Amino acid sequence: MKRNKINYNEYIKSDAWRGRHSKWLKSFGYCAALPWLVLGKNSDGTYRSYNMHHTHYKTLGCERLWLDVVPLSIFAHDKIVHGLLSGYKKPSEQKHYPNPPQQLFHAWCRLIMALNLWWWAILPVIIAAGWKAHQSNFRWG
Repeated sequence: MKRNKINYNEYIKSDAWRGRHSKWLKSFGYCAALPWLVLGKNSDGTYRSYNMHHTHYKTLGCERLWLDVVPLSIFAHDKIVHGLLSGYKKPSEQKHYPNPPQQLFHAWCRLIMALNLWWWAILPVIIAAGWKAHQSNFRWG
C-alpha cells in the first residue's frame, strides 16, 4: 500500500501538526537535550518557546513522541541539531539526514526522556545498588 506524500511545509503549518503539541508537552514538557529547561506554558504564566523536532521524516503525519519527534528548546534546535551538528544546513540541504552526529544527538534526547519518564522506577534500583556497594565496603574500626 502506497502512502500519500505529505508536503512538509504545509503540514508544519497545519492545525493537525500544531494540535498534537499540547498532548506531547503534557507527556514531556522539558527540552530533551537540556532537561532543566521547561518548555511551553510554565506554572507562573510565562511561556518558553520550543520546537517539536523531527528525528526523521519517515512517519510524517503520524509521528510518535520520543521515536519520531522530541521537544527541544529553540537554542538546542537551531544552534545544536540544525546548526553545529549539520554544518548549518537544512535537512533538505544535507546529503544524509540525520547524519551520524545528529543521530547521536537524537539518541541522547531519547535517553534523557527515558530516564525522566522512568526516574521513579529507576531511583529505587540506584539507591539499592549504592547501599549495597556502601555496605560491602564499610568496615567498623
